[in-house]
Amino acid sequence: MTNSFPTSKKSPLTTGCWATCRWGVDISRWTPSEEEFTFLCSHLLQKEEEIKCRKFRFEADRKRALVSKLLQRSLGMRLFKHVAPSQYSHDDLKCITMDTTKGGKPYVVTTGPCEPEGAVWDAVPNFNFSSSHDGHYVVVASEGVCICGCDISSPGSIRRKKDHEECTVEGLKQTFHAFERQLTRKEWARVYESETSVEAMERRFTQFWSLKEAFVKATGMGLGYDLGKIEFDICDDTNTATVWIEGKGPSDEWSFHLHELAHGHWVSVAKGPPKAVVDAKGGFKATFRRPILSSEELHQSIHGSREPPFDLMTVADLVPDHLQDEYENLVHMRSTS
Repeated sequence: MTNSFPTSKKSPLTTGCWATCRWGVDISRWTPSEEEFTFLCSHLLQKEEEIKCRKFRFEADRKRALVSKLLQRSLGMRLFKHVAPSQYSHDDLKCITMDTTKGGKPYVVTTGPCEPEGAVWDAVPNFNFSSSHDGHYVVVASEGVCICGCDISSPGSIRRKKDHEECTVEGLKQTFHAFERQLTRKEWARVYESETSVEAMERRFTQFWSLKEAFVKATGMGLGYDLGKIEFDICDDTNTATVWIEGKGPSDEWSFHLHELAHGHWVSVAKGPPKAVVDAKGGFKATFRRPILSSEELHQSIHGSREPPFDLMTVADLVPDHLQDEYENLVHMRSTS
């Protein structure tokens, strides 16, 4: 197995944009044994994280929880290897300190023992990330200056399992009733543009839903935010969207990009101003070295570079160098048994 730990993977971006990551793992192709699952938890996660992963009843949910933590910790290691390389010459993901805001936004704790070397922090003063999982995929997105949020939605995710096999237009409309207040009148009009096609209606709803969730995840506002207060206009030609926030817009302080992955999954990535963060406990904001940006800096961080595609990985890609051989042997033993 060729090592491909994320710090050494070739980025689709130019050098210097290393803090802008779009990573995803297709967990539908990963069927770990109990030994493999335990190996990854015990070597790469902290104990309380392992306990949370194992609390889920279904295997798919346990896999999503584990891979999400691995992606988050890999991002943290990527950060520290750039800002403090002499202090983080190892690949011990367990040493990364993670926390969450009251609204549930995860972040890497950069205050404390890590001493930045050189001027690296100047290029990424507000490193932050967002994670999401649904259907086949677990995804993360990160930025170094503006805040970001990402959300993935899979086809059929709003319907009950028994409805997944077959669904009529009328049946889907009945399902939509439960979400009537979350979308605006204009958004519902876009959903019903192709009301003779279940697939088209569900795809449009999925796009709007993921855009709204990406906005909430970027700010850290949590589940209590009224999604009907934000309205999106989607441009299908560019897979981008503009936003109106509580009736004001379109906002130039935000950008939204839609990514289509396999099997009908849509990922939305939101980028916005650090001032929009909601952080009751204050720990996340404390990691920002430049919480206030000039209008030029904000525009450059949000609109100044192209949106990269998602770099799809395997779980093996998230295993650090010093554990590669042991992990490979464990997987190989299972495949030959």
